[in-house]
Amino acid sequence: MASEIGIRQMRAEAAATVRRAGSGEHLVITIDGRPVASLGPLDGEDGLVRLADLIATGQVIPPRRTS
Repeated sequence: MASEIGIRQMRAEAAATVRRAGSGEHLVITIDGRPVASLGPLDGEDGLVRLADLIATGQVIPPRRTS
């Protein structure tokens, strides 16, 4: 389950918030109490591996052309 954090608190504690996400915590960012974004570790949720994650870790080389 993700923790909620308000945008003002997130901005005031940006480095600490990113460290929390990097250590495995999933955070939902809210504006006026309404969820608008999420922040979490690069590891895929529920064990899913995403192509962007593999590229970011250097395990996959992105294609040179897209078509």
